[in-house]
Amino acid sequence: MNMARSILIIVLSFTFLSSGCGQAVEVGGSGNRPSSPSVVPSSTAPPERNLAAKYRIRFDGLGPVKVGMKPGDASKAFGEDLTENRLDDESDCYYLDMNADDPESAPSFMVNAGTIARVDVSTPDYLTEAGAKVGDTEERIKELYGPGVEVSPHEYVDGHYLTVTSKDGKYAIVFETDGEKVTYIRAGRPPEVGYIEGCA
Repeated sequence: MNMARSILIIVLSFTFLSSGCGQAVEVGGSGNRPSSPSVVPSSTAPPERNLAAKYRIRFDGLGPVKVGMKPGDASKAFGEDLTENRLDDESDCYYLDMNADDPESAPSFMVNAGTIARVDVSTPDYLTEAGAKVGDTEERIKELYGPGVEVSPHEYVDGHYLTVTSKDGKYAIVFETDGEKVTYIRAGRPPEVGYIEGCA
């Protein structure tokens, strides 16, 4: 009797485990997934870095934003609302800033007389079409742009303005340096591209 009862218990136990009522979770497989859906970010990089990977600084703008555009058209082209940054409400000159996590490091667009006049960049994330960026040496800029680089003394520090003019003469890129490396880039139309204190 004891032998029959033991066999019955073993059979019932085997049937219970085989039915899945006590199914174990497979480690590292689909059984390890959470029961509720989770949101996976498309990228761990902030939005401004995603844009930097897509857009280059040109003589006449940045990415889809071009010198001569109206502010509203620039916002649409850039794919986000750009915020006005004015020193004087009555001035025709002001900046459009990106709504970035770090506005100080994101590019901004100067507006003058109702249209985009230039783009200002202070971060090494954004490159020119030739591959130049903030942080490059003066020698690197001269290698990339050749004899067309015009060198003039910086107004405030022991550095230089390295100016490269487009072939048609309508636009320019100015690399501000501390005497060794590029600290700031501005690109656009004259005379605005030559303003050394922005709209001030």
